[in-house]
Amino acid sequence: MTLYRKLLFLAVLVLAVFVPIAYAQAAPPDPSQTAAQAITLLTPVIVPIIVWGAKKVLSNIPSMLLPILATALGVAVTQVGVLITGGHYGLIAGALLGLGGVGLREVLDQVKKTIGPAQ
Repeated sequence: MTLYRKLLFLAVLVLAVFVPIAYAQAAPPDPSQTAAQAITLLTPVIVPIIVWGAKKVLSNIPSMLLPILATALGVAVTQVGVLITGGHYGLIAGALLGLGGVGLREVLDQVKKTIGPAQ
């Protein structure tokens, strides 16, 4: 299991544990609102995965265009979430979440370079 997958697994595990605790209330939460928040929360994780898949499928994508692609994908994922759940997040929030995905990927790349190859 690579470091990237371990960190991604850890992030999903932390979200799976702490999100239900954060939303524990006396009354059950509205499912559509919870889904909208989950989609928004997971957008910075979903976008790098989509960009990674696009890089694998279309290997001739210039690396200069990847942040622009990630921003557009952030908007697209957020708007799909709005259509599915009836949320109220705008285009700017989607763009910022897509850029957050770029930042997350860069942090993981820096951690991978710092640790070096496994021996």
